[in-house]
Amino acid sequence: MPLILLVVLLGVFRVKAHTAALASLFLSVVLAVVGWQMPVGQALSATAAGIFYGLFPILWILVNALRIYELTVATPWFEVLGRTIRSTWLWPASWRRTSSTRVWRPARSTACARPPARSTSARAPC
Repeated sequence: MPLILLVVLLGVFRVKAHTAALASLFLSVVLAVVGWQMPVGQALSATAAGIFYGLFPILWILVNALRIYELTVATPWFEVLGRTIRSTWLWPASWRRTSSTRVWRPARSTACARPPARSTSARAPC
């Protein structure tokens, strides 16, 4: 039921994600207390534990990513990392940037320049 409520609120009614998530959380707690006669304290404790175990890994990754970023900026390794990312081995010469779309696209291969075969069999997409 809470998952169905979440999907309906997000997909059908276009409710903001945090509001839909809180409504699903509230429904989960009500179902636990009313439907399965779970004690209110235990339901709230389980809710707090779920929030902690959901947010802790995300915050752990975020804090460590920010720390690594600070270390690379404070040392000359940030420039080395930038040169490595911008080097030609990462962006092959066959890739070009189109000025009108501002999207990286691979150059068309010569196989797509030929006219399509007359057979009705499946052809390779260009």
